[in-house]
Amino acid sequence: MWISKIELTNFKSYRHAEFSFPEPEGEQNIVLIGGINGYGKTSVLEALYLCVASRTIT
Repeated sequence: MWISKIELTNFKSYRHAEFSFPEPEGEQNIVLIGGINGYGKTSVLEALYLCVASRTIT
């Protein structure tokens, strides 16, 4: 599965944010999310988890 974009609106500390992820090419299929402590890295991962989990339940 490839997630091309995620848009967060009123989710935790994000009022509105869009994140785009590059399409995997060959063996290059890793995306790193980095930032200072407290800047919402875990919130992005939680949002991705909720999206994937909701697709598998329905």
